[in-house]
Amino acid sequence: MRGIVAVFANMSLAIDESSILGQGFYGRVYHGALDSECVAAKKALNGASVTEESRLLELCDHRNVVKYRGLLETGHHNEYFLVMELAQGGTLKDHLGANLFSFNEKRLLLQQICSGLEHIHSRNILHRDIKAENLLFRDLHRRHVLIADFGGAEMYQENVRKINTHDVVQDHEYTFKSDVFLLGLVTYQTFEDLQHVDRLTLAGRVLRRHRKTPIADPGIYTARIWRTIIQSLDWRSERRPTASEFNEAFADAAA
Repeated sequence: MRGIVAVFANMSLAIDESSILGQGFYGRVYHGALDSECVAAKKALNGASVTEESRLLELCDHRNVVKYRGLLETGHHNEYFLVMELAQGGTLKDHLGANLFSFNEKRLLLQQICSGLEHIHSRNILHRDIKAENLLFRDLHRRHVLIADFGGAEMYQENVRKINTHDVVQDHEYTFKSDVFLLGLVTYQTFEDLQHVDRLTLAGRVLRRHRKTPIADPGIYTARIWRTIIQSLDWRSERRPTASEFNEAFADAAA
């Protein structure tokens, strides 16, 4: 266990660099302890990127968005740790493919994801990486889901036009409706209980199925949920639903 004295709130941060929780393009996440609280500590590969990620995550305060705990600069060669709450139930992707969730459980999980994304958008933030690997279960009961990994997130600037370079969403400009495209993919993946499939493959499967049989499979979807998934993948981004409208489709299924 590697011990580090944190510079925020007079708390000590101990990081176990032998216990890796996850790894991605923007850094590696370790198990740690912030005083008596178990936390996740993301070691940044780039100080500037984690500073921006920290700033955006700190703007969020929602039960379905991973909680920000602080940003620590250790003083060792531009080394930063982004400290967050520890989600101990694994990722949504970890638990797909084994028929673990009923229709209603899937619906409730996706409602939480929609609610978290609504909040992120209300803060004028584009998440840009909504996928099963970035959706974490708070505990082993797998009933409370958190949106995590803001490494690729950015503030939306309405009057600033930037060419979209996203590898999945082909919109000319990345907007809130681009996040909804990704939400549609993870919704389909969850209802179909698919684990090892990439997002481009998911998009192709949805659209091929819709062309072949535009009516929803009643054993998997309600008609409104299926229609909302299809709308979310419309190549005309202005025709896609908002995260809030997506949420309404799941709420309607409970009626």
